[in-house]
Amino acid sequence: MGYFYDLDVYLGRLNEPYYPVYIGWIIAMICFYWYYYKSLRQGFKDKCGGMPWQTNMWNFANDFVYVVGFSRWFSKTSPTHHWVTEFL
Repeated sequence: MGYFYDLDVYLGRLNEPYYPVYIGWIIAMICFYWYYYKSLRQGFKDKCGGMPWQTNMWNFANDFVYVVGFSRWFSKTSPTHHWVTEFL
């Protein structure tokens, strides 16, 4: 049928300190927010949109889906309860 994985096993692997992944996440987050900062700054300088609206809509849609499930973040009985989901 399809490929499935056990969520507990997947999230449990994140508890093992694998620093290259954490360093990659940190670099990706810094680059992500740096892109927003530079784009908005340039947009204000040029008095135009700093980035395509599709880029923002993709990000807003992703954030919206995550916020809708807010009650699952900190619920101890939720299968997605993990320090990574709380951090995000």
